[in-house]
Amino acid sequence: MSLTTNDIVRRLALKLNISQTQARVLLRTKLAQLRQVLIENGLVTLPGLGELRIKTSRARRNFIPGKDAYCYIPARQQIGFKLDARFKKIVRNSGSSGSSQ
Repeated sequence: MSLTTNDIVRRLALKLNISQTQARVLLRTKLAQLRQVLIENGLVTLPGLGELRIKTSRARRNFIPGKDAYCYIPARQQIGFKLDARFKKIVRNSGSSGSSQ
């Protein structure tokens, strides 16, 4: 089962006893704030879930056999996610109760 934005909005509206429109605005606002903090600090910790971190990949070169030449790949920023150890343990112990797709 996947969780969509609409599912989150419905659950948030029920939990906070607000309309789905208000819940959608709240969700968008909080996600925009999270995005801004990640851009400014390079790290966002979600307690009990994990860490979002901006990391820079190294510049490298790659050989292209068909052209007998090297391709240069510049360094770039990527977002990484590290799962919290406690959450990882919960996921590992939950087994494969869902259907495989």
